[in-house]
Amino acid sequence: MQSSGIEWTAEEYSLKEFLRTFPTSLPKIVKVTEGFLGRQEVDTLSASTVLRIHCLFLQRRAIVECKNGSILSIPVNLESMVFNVVDQKHKTGPFTMKEVLLHFNLPVTITSTKDLTFREMYNPRSKDQELKQMTVKQTYDQEYLLGHSMLESGKLLIRSPVVIPMYMKEIKLVIAEGIKSGDETEWNRLCDSYDKMVKDIGNLDHFIFTDITLLDKDKLDHYTGEYAEIEPIYIDLNKMDLEQEYQEIQARRSLPEIPNDNLVQSQGEQKPKLPPKPNIEMGFSRYVAAPTSRIKPLFTVSRSSNYIQTQKAKRIISMSEVPSDLRHLSVDEVCDCLQLLNLGKYIETFKSEQIDGHLLSDLNRDIMQNTFGMNYFHVIKMIRFRDGWRPK
Repeated sequence: MQSSGIEWTAEEYSLKEFLRTFPTSLPKIVKVTEGFLGRQEVDTLSASTVLRIHCLFLQRRAIVECKNGSILSIPVNLESMVFNVVDQKHKTGPFTMKEVLLHFNLPVTITSTKDLTFREMYNPRSKDQELKQMTVKQTYDQEYLLGHSMLESGKLLIRSPVVIPMYMKEIKLVIAEGIKSGDETEWNRLCDSYDKMVKDIGNLDHFIFTDITLLDKDKLDHYTGEYAEIEPIYIDLNKMDLEQEYQEIQARRSLPEIPNDNLVQSQGEQKPKLPPKPNIEMGFSRYVAAPTSRIKPLFTVSRSSNYIQTQKAKRIISMSEVPSDLRHLSVDEVCDCLQLLNLGKYIETFKSEQIDGHLLSDLNRDIMQNTFGMNYFHVIKMIRFRDGWRPK
């Protein structure tokens, strides 16, 4: 059934009104009538988007003040980042954020076990800031609605959850009441099929939201202590000087060994091997198959896609082989096109959602950006390509 065949309520609801009115009757199919334009492109939800809201997700987060005065919000259950506690003698680290809160009284001063920097996402003027000594001040709860986008055809993008934070106060929703034909049996059958799909494939019970965010100091003054009401700034975390460190190691290894009669090497000693070239980006968030964002897939995805292992089976190896009409392309051929467009980071998501040429024609900007996590430039590139543009 197409989403255009759904009957919607006349009354609109804000996110808080939606939860107050339907606290125990989720899931619900909703349509966004007034969207949200965030200060960053990853924090935007467009009007006319149809979603199946699955549940309310509550996440405990820690407020952390950096030495330079920046205020970060860090998920308590984040395990990909560990810390040492400054000036403590009774327990030996490193600790996860959850362990820091469990074993120490706040405020507590911590340092990351790795030299890190951060900068604002999608802000070319943002400069790297060192993430050194920090003070954990307090914790708070952030609420999110979890769901899945629905295409015009009625298909749920089941493997790519949508995350809607409650600070998006401008959003208005209407609720699906049934189908326009009035066939209640068909409506119930449709809802049951969606329930089964999400239960079998959706993996929302194992959802982990790992974004570390920066809080605007001006808004902190306005919303004193009400951290859940503040729209955050999403950041990228990077290791410091790993590329330089790797080059220095490589240069040292390339030098001829100079015998040293004063050193004795045991017979069983093995010379250390040159470590693989490090990946500069830590990828604490990107949810995923994309830049870090929330209204997009947030599950941890391996950077080594199965697609890379099967490149010999490619069907399209040059732009000259791409047809003008993409609707008849297979899933693999669509992924070949992504590779040719330097959009290979989205291949795993396209494969998992089985995006063939026909389904590609149904994808709108909102789904590409908010559900698949594509940044604004990549969305424009994909739409132009679908409409006939080819790089020369």
